[in-house]
Amino acid sequence: MKLSPFLHRLRGNLSLLYHQITSPNTAEQPLDDIALQLLQQHKQEAALAAFSRAIQAKPNQDWLSRFQLWAILEQPHQPGIAAWGERLVDILETLAQQHPQERTCALNLAEALTRLGQFQAARPWYRRAVENRLKRDRPDLAHLQPHLQLGSAPSSPQFTIIGVMKGGTTSLYHYLSHHPQIVPSARKEIDFWSWRYQRGLDWYLAHFASLPDSGTYISGDASPTYFSHQNAPQRLAQTYPNMKIVAVLRNPVDRTISHYHHACREGVEQRSLGDALRSHRQQLDSNSHDPNKLNNYLASSLYVPPLTRWFSCFPRQQIHIIFSETLFQQPQATLDRLCEFLDIPSYSLPSATNRNPGQYQPSDPDIRQELQAFFEPHTRQLQELLEISLPEEHINP
Repeated sequence: MKLSPFLHRLRGNLSLLYHQITSPNTAEQPLDDIALQLLQQHKQEAALAAFSRAIQAKPNQDWLSRFQLWAILEQPHQPGIAAWGERLVDILETLAQQHPQERTCALNLAEALTRLGQFQAARPWYRRAVENRLKRDRPDLAHLQPHLQLGSAPSSPQFTIIGVMKGGTTSLYHYLSHHPQIVPSARKEIDFWSWRYQRGLDWYLAHFASLPDSGTYISGDASPTYFSHQNAPQRLAQTYPNMKIVAVLRNPVDRTISHYHHACREGVEQRSLGDALRSHRQQLDSNSHDPNKLNNYLASSLYVPPLTRWFSCFPRQQIHIIFSETLFQQPQATLDRLCEFLDIPSYSLPSATNRNPGQYQPSDPDIRQELQAFFEPHTRQLQELLEISLPEEHINP
């Protein structure tokens, strides 16, 4: 029997209500956490019911991080999912109208439309998000508003921060987003050249403002998924061969441990650090991991193979390497060198703090020692590839 969209939504709401009545401690749980629990139980309609209520309760939150819930919408062949997709768009359109100056409301609506395959309908909302971000965060760019009208064509980015994940890209992007001549995009981590390429270049460019032709202002993309993705270098080079590339490299021991704890916080890792690393070492030894997915903590800390791909697609003078340890110890000097690479004047940082620090207990010294031994030959290879002396803190954390 084919159910109407209304009955699908009713079934989802009733399933959510039953879960809340029969499960302990749900009254204290955030609705999006409940949605993830329901998703793990394969109750997708109930999960979307909880997610919809979570969004309504916190309309000004950027919900992109709940990627597992957004991914449900990419199954339109299921009638229940299609019905909830329509309902979610209705909710988000109402919130965007109620909060016309909120960047996150526009972003959430754009994300829902994108997940439903409505790329053209999503693009104006990404442009709205750019406009609202500049109004809120960059009042010094108010004179650019005539160039930011939704009907005008967006400008292409001039630089791309390719990673690495857990290497300090959030802090670096924050510093650059406050440069007087850099116009920030709708959000960090667009992931177009890696995971979102099928959405098309017009979808990607909708994340960027329309800039004057004078060349005074530039914009950029910062997506750590690009670094290890096997297709990203060639895709980017084919479209923008003159793109300036920035890579932030962190000591591999610290990066690996930070990656593990990040996965724990996201709820996708339940193993101990030692068990997870042993499993990932086995994947590496058998070559059974997928470098495009960033789910092997060790593989994501091996920098030579990805850098070799990037060097094969771009001239070395177009690739600027930053070491995380130097970025956090000498932020102003690091920024000065980067601005010179980007051919823009430097500026004084008002403050320099790690924008995305991971909070976790110190790791077992034995595990750190094992990691240090594992990465030692790879670090030597990196030094040979770059033909420079690596910072001592990068070699011996």
